[in-house]
Amino acid sequence: MVDEKPQPALSLANLSGVSADALRSWSKAVGAEVETIGPNDTLPSTRAPLILVYDSVETALTAAMASGAQPSSALKEWEDRAGSILAFWRQRRRITFLLESDTLLADPAGAAAAVASWRGTPPPADLPVPDATEA
Repeated sequence: MVDEKPQPALSLANLSGVSADALRSWSKAVGAEVETIGPNDTLPSTRAPLILVYDSVETALTAAMASGAQPSSALKEWEDRAGSILAFWRQRRRITFLLESDTLLADPAGAAAAVASWRGTPPPADLPVPDATEA
C-alpha cells in the first residue's frame, strides 16, 4: 500500500519573486500551505482550492532590468507565463484565487479579506505582514 500525502484544505502556489519564507506566515494565517513553483514548472494538478500568487508585468520587467536582462525577452517570458496562468485559472476558476504579489505586499489584510470572502470564511484576526525585503 502506498501512503499518499494528505491534500491540504487550501494551498498557495507561489509563482512570484516573493520568497516562500516571506509568504509562509501570511499563508498560514489564511489557512494555506505554501507550494513554491519554479518558472519552468507545471502548475499544480491537485484538486484542492488554491491561491496562486504571481508577479505583475511591471514587477517582472523591473526585476529583469535590474538583473541586466533585455526588457523584450522578459516581457515575452511574462506573457507566456501569464497565458499559462490564465488557461489554468479558466479550468479551475471555482477553486483558484489569483493574487498579484504587489497587491499582497501592499495590503496583506485586504488580500486576506478577499481570500476569506472567496472561501466564505471570516478573515483572520491576527495577520502577520509578509516581509517584502525577503523578496
